[in-house]
Amino acid sequence: VEVLDLFCEQARGQLARIEVGLAPAAWKSLFHSLRGAALTVGAAALAEQCLVAEALSESGPDDRLVALERVRSAAEAALSAAADYSACNRSQA
Repeated sequence: VEVLDLFCEQARGQLARIEVGLAPAAWKSLFHSLRGAALTVGAAALAEQCLVAEALSESGPDDRLVALERVRSAAEAALSAAADYSACNRSQA
């Protein structure tokens, strides 16, 4: 349960820092970190979307926006699943 709580905290923090206009290195680093966290808890769909977004670090804002929306959707699903097994939602109160 502690690992899931840490994942929730890290994922929310990373997602809050990601924006379309980030420098390529920062974009790539944030998605790489989020992908690692996702893999740690078995959130394969989120990890896959992060890998795609990471590869778009040099792309234009339209491609980045689509990738970011897909990551956020996958993250929402992963966070919801994690909440089923932990106290993840307490940090939102």
